[in-house]
Parts: sequence; structure tokens; C-alpha cells
Amino acid sequence: MRAVRLGALPPALASAEAKAPRMRPKPAGRAAISDHMDGRTALTEVQWSLLEDPVPQTDLLLVFGTYHHRTMFGEMCNTLAEATNAAHWLGTTTEAVTANDQTIEAEPGLSAICLTLPEVSVRTTAVPPWSGVPTHNPQGVADMMGLHSGGAASIAFADPFSLPIQRMVDSLPDDLPGLWGGVASGASQPGHNVLVADGEVLDGGFVAAHLHGKVGVDGFVCPGVVPVGDSQVVTEVTKDAITSLGNRPVLAVLKEVLFGEPEERREWVKDGLLLGIAIDEHKRPLGRGDFLVRELLGVRPEEGQLVCGTPPRVGSTVRFHLRDSDAACEDLVMLLDAQQLKGPPPAALVFGCRTRGARLHGEPETDAIIVHSHLDKPAQAGCFMAAEFAPVDGRTRVHGHSVGVAPIRRAP
Repeated sequence: MRAVRLGALPPALASAEAKAPRMRPKPAGRAAISDHMDGRTALTEVQWSLLEDPVPQTDLLLVFGTYHHRTMFGEMCNTLAEATNAAHWLGTTTEAVTANDQTIEAEPGLSAICLTLPEVSVRTTAVPPWSGVPTHNPQGVADMMGLHSGGAASIAFADPFSLPIQRMVDSLPDDLPGLWGGVASGASQPGHNVLVADGEVLDGGFVAAHLHGKVGVDGFVCPGVVPVGDSQVVTEVTKDAITSLGNRPVLAVLKEVLFGEPEERREWVKDGLLLGIAIDEHKRPLGRGDFLVRELLGVRPEEGQLVCGTPPRVGSTVRFHLRDSDAACEDLVMLLDAQQLKGPPPAALVFGCRTRGARLHGEPETDAIIVHSHLDKPAQAGCFMAAEFAPVDGRTRVHGHSVGVAPIRRAP
């Protein structure tokens, strides 16, 4: 009988092992949150929670802090990055933070998520505030934001005061990976948002982490609104307002829409009437989820104008909308049910509009609870944004009154 060297497998077993498929490493995540009002205590609590059951390695760390922690937020991000040995990290201040099924809104909060991303390269971008933006040059904007075709996805945060982020995103070429994240909330004036990328701390501008390789971020965006009235074609605009819909005065159309609704729905207008711009003008019929939702800023009765900041272009299709908690929950559950067919993700990012949470549902954590339970309790984190980045039909859009859900899985 031939002797087998101690520690070696017999030839038959060694051959079988060689033929057996190797288990490919999978993404992993660990999320943590603290509601302690003292910044250093909150930092310690989040750090301990992340290290209590650490991920194999932290390829990307994301950190979210409410504006209460603004003055030391950069230090918080860098300290957590050092403690978790993060290869790259990204952070933003915000109005509310989430982790797993918890949300902290209108109170001090700090959350973070460590992500292990096997066979994925991560690259970060930081654009200083008040940088010149070549919005006339789509490729120039993409280069400035660090976006390149062939990537898997990008996670990005922008300051609304120091960059024309709506125009930047709208001008991007079509062949780029999707952006997830949004416009920082919590600050009421320039210089009060804090963005962090790999140790660089900015009081405005834009930061992003770009993922390339074996990772899939096949998510969705879900509005929290219902359409009212009929779709209308924009026929006249000014610099910041709509004056005509369907060749009729816009205020006459608005009055007709409102008085055509049941009395209880008219009460919802007190929470704000919204404007939806059709994503695909050729789709019929247009219903829930087919519009990019924008806030209306008011009316100018003397001029017959409906003020909306940056108006939609002439020829586009629009429809008025109202906020609706029941519809928001129903749509979110429906989209999450479709996600369940792909299997539970090890991690997920959730970026909700600051108008959701308690303002929409009466409780801050409604969206977080729904997402966490329907995705089989992944490591989950995110924050409230002033506007959300999420791709629709292969192109990144800027959304409002929505929640973007980005499950993170290994790519096939």
C-alpha cells in the first residue's frame, strides 16, 4: 500500500477537489447607527458596533451625519475609516440618517456602513465648491464628476448651493453607469453642508465613489405621490415659470384640476402641490411612477404664472401630483417584491427625500422598515436627501419626493 504524505490529499480526492467549483467571494456589509447627542460618544458607539462583527475587509465606507455633527463630521469620517481600515470612504451631512430598520430625523444622528466588494475597484472623486462647470460639454461634465463608461455604478453626494447639480446631471451622456445618492440636505445656507471623500473634507461641491468590476447595483426609485387631473403639454414658459398648458392659461388649468378632485384630496394641497414631468413622453398611458416629480414654488396671479424654478421645456408632458403615504408604501412594496426574485442582497443603500419620513408617513422610519424587511434584513444604511440621484431606463435622473433603493449584489 502506497503511503500518502501527511497533510496531502489522496490522488482521487485531490482530483475531485480540483474539479469542484470554487466558491466565489460575495459582497458583505455591516451597518451601525447612534442617536447620542454628543458627537464623540456617537462616534464611539458607531465604531464599536461596526467592529463588533466586522466585515472581511472594508473596501468602501459610507458615513452619514445630521447637521448637529457638522463641525466634527470630517473628523468622524476619517476616524471611522482608520478604525475599519477602509480603503476608500465617502460621507455627507444630512437632515436624517438611517441604518438597518432605524431612522433618526430632526435629532442628532450618525450612521455608517462598511462594504466588502470582492473583485471590485473603487475610485473616488472630489469636486471643490464653486468650480466652473462646462454644462455645454456633456463629456466635460462627466470627466469633472469622474464618471466613465464601463463602470458598474457610482455613489455620489452634491451640495445644492455651490454647483448647478440639476444641470450637471441633465447634461450627462447616456452611456454612463447609474448614479445613486443625491443632493445634501440639512443646511439652509452655503458652506454649511460637509462632504468627505478619502480624507478630503469640503464645505460644498461634489463627491463620489465609482465602482468597477463584479458588483451589481440593480435598484429602483419610488415616488411618494399620486397624479391628479390629466396630462398636459407645456406650451409656454418663462425663465422660472409655466404660463400655458395645452394652449390654455396655466392657472385656469390648475383651478380646473383642483376643483375636479374630491374635497378631502383638496385638503392635501396644503402639504404642497407637485409637478410631474413625463420621463417618456411617448408612453401611453402615463400613470404612477412615470414622472419626475418637482416642487412648485407658488403662483404669480397678476402675471398668470406657475413658478417652478427651472421650468420644463415647451412640448414636454406634465401632470400635477399630490403626496400620498398609502400610495408611497404600496408602490415601495410592489417594487421590493420584484427585487425578491433576485435573492436577498448582503447590503443595500437607501436614499429618501427629506419630504418623506415623518412629514409623509407620520413616523421617520417607515421606508427603512419596509425596505429592510422585504430585502431579508441586509446591512442597510443611507440618509435623507434634498433630491435623489437614481437611474431610470438607463439614464440617471434627479428625483424629488422619492426614495432610491440600491441593493448591492455580486454581478453575474
